[in-house]
Order: sequence, then C-alpha cells, then structure tokens
Amino acid sequence: MTYVPYEKRCIELSSGNCFIYPFCNIERKSSMLELILDNNALVNAKEWLNDIRKNENFDKILLSKSDQLCIVPSLYLAFVEQYLSNSNYSTDIIQRTDNFIEPFKKLGIPFGDDFSSNIERLLIQNEKQNKTDWIMSYLYIILLFRITFAKKGENKPFELLKELKNKNVPCFSSIIMLCCLAEFLNKNKNIKMINDDRPAYSYLSSFINTHTAQKGETGLEEKYFRNRAGDLSFWLSVPKLLQDDYDPMGELMVVTKDKALKKLIFRCFPFVLEADKKMRVIFDTNSFDEQYSKEILSLIKEAIWEFSPPNSDEEKITRLSNLKNHVLDGLDDNVKKEVEKVWDEWLINGFGLNYKP
Repeated sequence: MTYVPYEKRCIELSSGNCFIYPFCNIERKSSMLELILDNNALVNAKEWLNDIRKNENFDKILLSKSDQLCIVPSLYLAFVEQYLSNSNYSTDIIQRTDNFIEPFKKLGIPFGDDFSSNIERLLIQNEKQNKTDWIMSYLYIILLFRITFAKKGENKPFELLKELKNKNVPCFSSIIMLCCLAEFLNKNKNIKMINDDRPAYSYLSSFINTHTAQKGETGLEEKYFRNRAGDLSFWLSVPKLLQDDYDPMGELMVVTKDKALKKLIFRCFPFVLEADKKMRVIFDTNSFDEQYSKEILSLIKEAIWEFSPPNSDEEKITRLSNLKNHVLDGLDDNVKKEVEKVWDEWLINGFGLNYKP
C-alpha cells in the first residue's frame, strides 16, 4: 500500500491553521483543492486566506511551482455547526451567511446570487436530520471522557471499553480506536509522538476536558456533548461525504486550527480510501515509537469486533439504548439527566428522516 506520511499530509500555515490531506494511501495529484472548513476556519477565514497569499505558505500548498493553485471552499458543514450551536446565526441566516462568504468573494471565488437563501432553506428543512447526525457520537464521548480522566487504580472505564464487543451496541470503530489511544495515553501521560515536543496526552486531555471560560461548559451536559460531537463529526465528515456519493471539485483537504484535531486525531487516525470509495480509519503506527505503537495496536485489536449492520431504525435505537446504559454505568443521576435530555431533544427526532436537497 502507498503510504503518505503525516509530514506530507499536513501543511501548517504561519497562523497555525492547517490544510490536512486526510488520505494516507493515495498521493495528492493536484493543486486544485476542495477545502472542508471547520467552524473556526469559517469564522476566521480572513486569517488563513491572507496566509495562503504569502509566498512561504503558497509554495507549501502547491505540488510543484508550475502548478496553479485553485481552491473551492466547502462550507456547509461549518454552517451546520453555526446553525446548531450559535443562536445569533440562526436568527439571521441569510445576512450572516453573506458576511461569512464575503472574504471568499473578494478573492474572486464565485457564489450564486441565491447561495445564502439556499443555505437557509437547507438548514431549516434538515434541522432534525442534522441534529441526529451531529450528536450521534455523544454516547461514545462519555466513554472517551471517562477513559481520558480515569484516576490511578480506577479500572471501570477501561473495563467498559473492553466489554463493548460483548454488548449489542453500535460499533463506531473510529471512535473506539480513539478510546484505545486514550487508554494508552492515560497510562503513559509523558509519552510524546515522534518529532513532537509536547506529551500526546496533553492534546487529548485539553480536547476532551470541559471548557468553562471559553465555551461555557460546566460538566457533562448538553452544551459539552454538542461541542465535542461537532469536533468528532468534522473528523469523520470526509468518509461520510464520499460514502454518500459526493463528487469533490478537487483534492479534498480539511482546514482547521484545532490543536487536538491537527496534532493528534488527523495525525494518528488518517483515512484509507478504497477503489469503490469505501473508507476506513486506520491507526498510523508511525505516529509513535514502534514499542508504543505495538501497545496501542494491541488495545485496538482487543476492542474492535466484527459486527452486522442494523436492519432498521428500531434496531439502531435499540443498540444506542444499550450503549447509553453501558457507558452510564456508575455515573451520577445529574449526568444521566443530561444524557436523556440530549437523547430526546437531539438524537431520536431525526431517525428515519431523509435529507432534503
């Protein structure tokens, strides 16, 4: 298999924003790029758009000096995050969308006259579907939180991870792999990735922790689940797009400044793209020294299992209910109330609904 190392996949600009090519088994062949933006990259578009006009950054992005750089911004996922998490945006979608696309228009990137009204229509008529897709990972986030912050001698979170394969629960293999990495890093907090000067655990703990001052999170609550689920949804947006037969207008790259995403998650867990457009997440063993990678792989092999896809929405909900009961084992009633609130208001309402184009 062709292997594209992280150093070639990740282009860090002078502002700290990164263009990340998500595939580790296919070489990038073009400087025509479709850029999938996270919410921060949308909000701070002027920053990284100014970056790419500087020679030192421009040259990093081009495959060769004879190439011509062409970028097509893919903004819908970032607008979904705005709509679901920013009440100010949802009260004036058209005007605020116009404001967001203005920096791109100044660079000559075309947008149809009805672009912002179409975004408003899509967001409103697919709100339930987007909420369900957005929050789908939140039960696994509870497990990830418990593993990341398990105290010395507290084995319950690690046991919950190992017991998943014996339960009738959904197998979100990508997040399970992240949970396995979290277990290893929790037990080896000072280990660094190759050519990195910070312990890998610091990226994970900062990412999965609650952020009261910055995001108003006070614990394992709806706002926290929404924010973390959004970050993980962005990581997994590329395979979902391609598996839904999306036809990119260039080489897909994600744009993010989030430290955990660019330094840990997209580095350790790139995508492999098969000929039939099926994708899978793998653990990049070159992220850590060989001895550590072997330990992480061992945890992954122990946790991942062969599973049969559910046959109906009812079966999906049954598996999610089983997962909810499993990851909540031993947690207090306040957390359980927040989990049920998200379950009722966000997760279930969109099941069985088709996306309206």
